[in-house]
Amino acid sequence: MSKQPLITNQNKFDLKILLVGNSGAGKTHFTGTYTKGPIHYYMFDYGGEKTLAKLNQNRPECSPITIDIINPRRDDYSKFWTMLQKDERAGMFDEFASKNGLIVLPDSLTALDSMILASVAKNNSRDLTSDKNGMRIQDWGQVIAWVKSLINVINSLPCAVVTTAHLVTETDKEGNVVNRYPSVTGQYKSSIGKDFDEVYYLTTKQKSRMISMGNYDNFQAKSRVFSALKLSDPTMDIIADAYINNKLTFEGDKE
Repeated sequence: MSKQPLITNQNKFDLKILLVGNSGAGKTHFTGTYTKGPIHYYMFDYGGEKTLAKLNQNRPECSPITIDIINPRRDDYSKFWTMLQKDERAGMFDEFASKNGLIVLPDSLTALDSMILASVAKNNSRDLTSDKNGMRIQDWGQVIAWVKSLINVINSLPCAVVTTAHLVTETDKEGNVVNRYPSVTGQYKSSIGKDFDEVYYLTTKQKSRMISMGNYDNFQAKSRVFSALKLSDPTMDIIADAYINNKLTFEGDKE
C-alpha cells in the first residue's frame, strides 16, 4: 500500500499568519515590508491606506500594492463576502500564488468582526443598544460561525495571507494584566490561534519593533515553522526568506 509522501513548501510562500498588536503598533506597516511579490489589502481599518501610500513609494515593480477599502460602518458584510468570492472565481489568489504574492485579509479582523456583528443584528432584527431586544445566544453563535467561515476560506487560499487583529487586555481586580488576546467576539478569541500556522505578537517600544513567536507579555503567540521565539526589527521579507529557505531561526536573534 503506497503512502502519500511529505511535500515541502518547494520555495513557495504560503503561510497563514495572524498578526496581533495594539492600535498604532505598526501592523499594516509591517505587512507592507513584503517586497518579494505583489500585496493586496482588504482594508477595514480607517486610515490604513495612508500608511500604504507611504510604503508604495520606491517599491520594486514586481511588488505593487493594491487595495480594496471596505467601510465597516457603512457597508454590509454580504458586500465584502461577494467581493471575496468574485476575486476567487477570477483566479486572483492563484495568480498571487504564482507570483509569490501576499494577501492581507482582513486588515483588521477586529473591524471586520464588528461589521459581522452589525450585519447579524440587522438580519435578525436585534438592537445592539437594547437590553430588551439585544443579541441572543444564537445570534452570538452566528457571529462566531461567520468569522470561522472566513478563516476557513483564508486557510484554503494557495498564497500567503496575513490577518491582522487588535489587542484586548484582561486584568484582575487589582489592575494586573492576566491575559492578552486578539480582539474578536466572545470566547473564540482564546482559541482562534489554532486556526493559523503562525500567531505573532507585534510590539513597538521607542520606535523599535519586535515580533514574539512564543508566550510573551501574557500573550500566547506561536510558530509551527520556526523555533525562534522572537524577531527584532522584523520585516515580512525576513520571514518569507527564512520560510522559503527552510530556516528555523533568524540571524541576530537568539531564542
